[in-house]
Amino acid sequence: MIGERVLAALTLAAALAAAALERAAPLPRAVRQGLPWTAVIEARPPAGATQIIRADYDAAAQRLVLLHCPDATVAPPAEERLDLALPALPAGSEPAAEAARALRAASRSPRALLRALGLGFTGLVRSRPARFDEFFFLLELRHLPRGGILAARLAPGESADARLALLVAAPAAAPRTRAATVEILAGAESPGLASAASKMLKSAGLDVLATASSPPRARTVVYARDGDEAAAADAARALDCPSAEAVDSPDASRAADVSVALGGDCVPFVERAPRPRR
Repeated sequence: MIGERVLAALTLAAALAAAALERAAPLPRAVRQGLPWTAVIEARPPAGATQIIRADYDAAAQRLVLLHCPDATVAPPAEERLDLALPALPAGSEPAAEAARALRAASRSPRALLRALGLGFTGLVRSRPARFDEFFFLLELRHLPRGGILAARLAPGESADARLALLVAAPAAAPRTRAATVEILAGAESPGLASAASKMLKSAGLDVLATASSPPRARTVVYARDGDEAAAADAARALDCPSAEAVDSPDASRAADVSVALGGDCVPFVERAPRPRR
């Protein structure tokens, strides 16, 4: 109850602040004008290197694209940067998917919202009203549907600007004339795990081509290999595992449209499915 009251007060503060800062802070101005807003997120896990993630948010379309740039060398202006604290990255995790998870959690956290609001007022004192964008961004995320965030990974040698433009401008995928094909890569030691997952995916109308073992991983990631994010999202939902995330990662060398990399997080959910008879 107290948390909801705090959030309501923060929302009112945001409305009042937006009226005063609309001409100065880029995000509320972009939302009002129906324009996309872009930023660079510096995602910082407790250990390891900072992960650079390009973000493009379209309020009208209710869509946020997060593109992980493993080898990013660009240095955008400071006002376009947002800091995001990440938990320790689990084995086999994708930074863009982990950033999406962390952003959803922050948007529901009064502490995170208060921190972002404090940063905004500090920036205002220093004549940097763009610092309010982090606060406005978290409030905007509260209105996004579950499928409103697309996580993606930049391939080696690929242009971040060109890839982001493709992801943002991509039209809705045309209806498939065949079932999406899937490969299952089991990265958790559980007898019959791949077979159980295969049955779940087939029940959802997907065509499982092959199953194989992969290095151990803690997190389950479903990769769209042919650019059809909807097929990857369907596969992730079919696993009935809340932590499974779809990530756009095209790879023409893969025979399947979708790669399901199973991790230990989804073992309890997949094991609940009836096992195929031997």
